[in-house]
Amino acid sequence: MTKKIGVGMLGYGSMGRTHSFAYRVLPLFDPKLSETRLVAVFGRTEANVRRFAGEYGFETCYTDWKKVVNDDKVDIIDICTPPSEHSEAAVEALEKGKNVICEKPLAANIDEAEKIVKAAEKGEGLSMTMFNVRFLPAMQYAKRLIDRNFLGHVYRLFGSCPKMSLIYPKRYFTWKDKLGPSGGGSLLDLGVHVTDLVRFLVGEVKEVSAATELYLKQRPVKGTEMVETVETEDTGLVIMKFAEGFLGFLEATKVALGNEDAMRIEINGSKGAISWSLEDPCVLRVFSIEDPEVGWKNIHVSNSYPFIDGVSQGHLAGIHYFLRCLEKEEAPRPSFKDGLRAQEIIDAAYRSAREGKWVSLSH
Repeated sequence: MTKKIGVGMLGYGSMGRTHSFAYRVLPLFDPKLSETRLVAVFGRTEANVRRFAGEYGFETCYTDWKKVVNDDKVDIIDICTPPSEHSEAAVEALEKGKNVICEKPLAANIDEAEKIVKAAEKGEGLSMTMFNVRFLPAMQYAKRLIDRNFLGHVYRLFGSCPKMSLIYPKRYFTWKDKLGPSGGGSLLDLGVHVTDLVRFLVGEVKEVSAATELYLKQRPVKGTEMVETVETEDTGLVIMKFAEGFLGFLEATKVALGNEDAMRIEINGSKGAISWSLEDPCVLRVFSIEDPEVGWKNIHVSNSYPFIDGVSQGHLAGIHYFLRCLEKEEAPRPSFKDGLRAQEIIDAAYRSAREGKWVSLSH
């Protein structure tokens, strides 16, 4: 019998739940896929992590992440903790030869992200940054179109991540409102999706100019009469100059009333254009100047995971792909270096916003 691949999950929040669900259901979509074994899950609160382990079928649970990393039955460490907790766990897991999936952003800051990349280059295990949007079928199809020069010369790129999750003044204070554990606000949490997508689709960003704003500056603390000061921006705007000579614009905000999860991207070129929204994730809109019936057309891209919603589709596809890479012993993408590159764009945007000037990227 083929050995099952042991999974160790760090974190049991929304991403921990999504990833755990993926490991459970993927055999339903691909019976030939190597079986996974949910070995252990880490969480800080014993009662909560124990309940989570029971709900998702983990064999054991720990309140010390090192015990998951050191468990000999664990082959994959899947990191879904806050960004400030990524680096130490990823580095230790890689040094022990484990395979590692890390949720975006790769770390809370560039120094920690670079440590992860160096450990990955030295380690024997495979590693991947989980940028779930890249794995959506519509984005994979968009990449194939662009590689066939469907766009021609790119003239414009627009990426937007509008949400309304912070619009409510009575929303409770969380770790995402603190700079230490989160590393940043809407730009790092949401905008990094776009910076990965644009690198994936059209190439490198060489210079940025940005501005950020924090509108809702205090949040109530759950279960108390206290309020805490918010440290992370709720809105960020970035102008991007690309190495190929065109301009792009990125918006990331959590105070866009009327938007639940409405990530959008549009790229316009000399020959064609593409447009996509997470609100209709299996549809890619295309426009070709060579079409005799000029106009936008909807292309419905096949969803490999019927009945799974838009955000989760990408996570399932990404984990499916990672498991296939383990079978083939092939290096997966986006790599940890890709995660670092996407984060460097956001880091440059933060510096630009602080200093009020254009900031160049070093690579």
